[in-house]
Order: sequence, then structure tokens, then C-alpha cells
Amino acid sequence: MTCSLTPSGVGKTSVAAALALSAAQIGRRAIVITIDPARRLADAIGLRHEIGNEPVLVQQIGDGQMWATMLDVGETFDSLVSRYAKDEEQTTKILQNTFYRNVSRSISGTRDYIAAERLLALHADERFDLVIVDTPPTRSALAFVEAPERLARFLEHRLFKLLISSTLTGMKLITGALQPVVRTAGKLVGTAALDDAIAFLRAFAGIEDGFRQRARQSSILLRGPTTSFVLVASARADTLEEAAFFADGLRQNNIAIELVIANRMPPRFGDTAAEVALSHAQDPDGDLWRNLAQLHAEAEQADSQLAGFMLALPSTSCLRVAERSNDIIDLDGITDLATSLLAP
Repeated sequence: MTCSLTPSGVGKTSVAAALALSAAQIGRRAIVITIDPARRLADAIGLRHEIGNEPVLVQQIGDGQMWATMLDVGETFDSLVSRYAKDEEQTTKILQNTFYRNVSRSISGTRDYIAAERLLALHADERFDLVIVDTPPTRSALAFVEAPERLARFLEHRLFKLLISSTLTGMKLITGALQPVVRTAGKLVGTAALDDAIAFLRAFAGIEDGFRQRARQSSILLRGPTTSFVLVASARADTLEEAAFFADGLRQNNIAIELVIANRMPPRFGDTAAEVALSHAQDPDGDLWRNLAQLHAEAEQADSQLAGFMLALPSTSCLRVAERSNDIIDLDGITDLATSLLAP
């Protein structure tokens, strides 16, 4: 499994799709999933209205396959509830609960956990032997990495277990320690909303173990030997600064970056250095030489900034991809990018 992580605006989604297509070209059965709320994956491969939570086969190349899917938080959460509820009655109580509907579809932290759950399910799906995750930009991507462990700790916390046990016996028996919390919550969110929350906790009792186990499994998968993290960045100072922040966040989570893809690198035109090209500025074709000098200066600056960034990742490989003349808006563009990724 590969996670594609990056600051925003550097072509992360296109690179993730190209990685999946590259894998298909060498006989792998790869799926790319975007957990970013934006629909950039569907736009990048020209299938805006055809990609949803259910995987779609994008291209068959011999024995290789490229699949794509986009995270639907509500649908995935509902299926998880259905899996762990003890019977249909419990499933219905949870799925129809207003508090559950709001939490499962509106809270950002819910998306992070459900994204990890979806990843775990795809990892176990026998249709695929490689899963490529297109994450949101940097800070949201860190939340995705940390979400399973946070949820597991929450479900194991004494306060959560106390809430579950208290709601099962009814509000009148809620412990003295919780009564001030309940009264304050009622004033803040209203009695009806609080009643919905209590009804949800009562209905949720008994299936939290399944959620906790899945969260632990997701956390182990993200940090396990079968998972690789790829950082996509461009050689601009601002994006490299953001990338450095992200690399440090991964390091604090005991996760190493195995590959940096330096996307949109300024192209070089020959081996002439910028100062050599500039020395021809007074020639009859001086304008062309000045343009060449500027292009080489930009390329040299990008090389220097990238080299400085890679010093902090001495054991990490770096793959450079040249800037393209056109935006990627269809599968042909992804194919062209995949060719660049596979080039020696």
C-alpha cells in the first residue's frame, strides 16, 4: 500500500493516479482512492460523474488493472455500523438517529477515521494487490494518519465507558460525576439534541468493540511493513517548507518517507549554465539567450532548494518529474505522467 502525501497545489492527485496506472502497466492490480473531499481525482482522469465509493475499473492493461474510488464517509460509516450491530433493530436505531447522522456526515474527525477504515477494507479486498491513497493536503493528512489511534484511545477511555453504561440504565441513574456535564451540555446544545446523543450512545452500546478493533488494525496497517509513504512536492520554498513540516509530523508518528516525488520541476534545455547563456545577451539573438538564461536560473534555483530539503531525508529516494506544458484533465494526461514516473 502506498500513501501519497503532500502540500496542496503540487499535483498530488495526478501523481497518485499516475502511480496506480504505472503499477497496472507492470501487471499489478492497483486501486487509487482519494480521501480528499475535493473531486480532483475524478477530474484528473476525466470521469467526474462515474467515480464514487464503489471501486470502478478505469483501465485494463494485460493482466494489470487500474481502479479508482472516492471516499463516501456516510456510506462507509453506515456499512461499518451494519457490520457490527447485533441485529437489524440495533442497526436501524443507530442509522436513523439524528445525532448519528450529524456526526457521521459532518464532523471532520469522522472523515479521518472513516478514511482509515476504508483503506483497511480495500487492503483486504482480493481484487487489488496495491492500494494508493491520495490524501488531503498536509495538515489534514496528518490528522488522517493519527485518527485511528485517537479513536481507539477514546473508545477505551473510562469516561466513554461510563457514558455508555450510564445511558443504558437511563438518565435518572447517571452518576454524580456526570450530572454537571449533562446539565451543561443540555444548556449548550438543547434538550432535544442531548436526548438524541444519549439515544445514540444507548444504541451504540455493544458495537464499540468492533470499532475499536478496526481502529487498532488501521493504525497497525499505516505503520506496518506493507505500507510506504510517498511525499509529493514542488521545488518552491513555500511548498518545501510545508513538506518539511509534514515530514516532521510523520517522524513523530514513527513513520518514514520512502520516496519524494519532486513534481513540476523546471525543465532544462541543454547543459549551458545560466551565467554562460547570459554572456551571450548582446549577440544578435540575445533575446533567446536571455530567455535561456532565465530558464536555467529557475532550474538551478529549484535544484538547490530541493537538494537542501533532501538533506533532512538522507535515506529517502527522490524522483524528479518535469513541469508539463498542459494541465492534466484526462486519462491521456495521466498516462503521459505515468510514463515519466517509469522512465529510467
